[in-house]
Amino acid sequence: MKKYSEDDIVIPSQLCDTSIENTVDNMMNSTYPKFQHICQDPKYLSERAILQPTNQKVAHLNSLIFEKLPGESVSYFSVDSAEDFGGTEADLNSAFPIKYLNSINIPGIPTHELSLKVGAVVMLIRNLNQTLRLCNGTRMIVMKCLRFCVECEMIYGSFVGTRHFIPRRE
Repeated sequence: MKKYSEDDIVIPSQLCDTSIENTVDNMMNSTYPKFQHICQDPKYLSERAILQPTNQKVAHLNSLIFEKLPGESVSYFSVDSAEDFGGTEADLNSAFPIKYLNSINIPGIPTHELSLKVGAVVMLIRNLNQTLRLCNGTRMIVMKCLRFCVECEMIYGSFVGTRHFIPRRE
């Protein structure tokens, strides 16, 4: 019997398939079988998740899954200006160049460009309406990508199946 330290994580053998190579594609195919055919089924998507240790790995995995979704992507961009600066506009532009503002990547804050497709699973990162359960952590599926909002359907919780328009901040 192998000796484990208290920091080791032991995964039960029934949860491991050692007969296949440990690759991202195999993990995606195992977690999301028949993804191409039922990728827009809210029940199918709400029953599955892949956990990753870092935001960088999450971003990589999300991009791979996103590429497998059918349809064209729609990009939404952040506001690229700073507010409440005490100097002149020239000072503001030299202190906070647009290229710098667009490159900021801090955990908990969305990146400059958000690409969405119909069928993509998204998670709210702020409370919009607690009465309707539009709270931080709510999982939804994108139904329509509009110019100033995104129509989403809840895929988990007591409001499953309800649709909401998530506004885009200008």
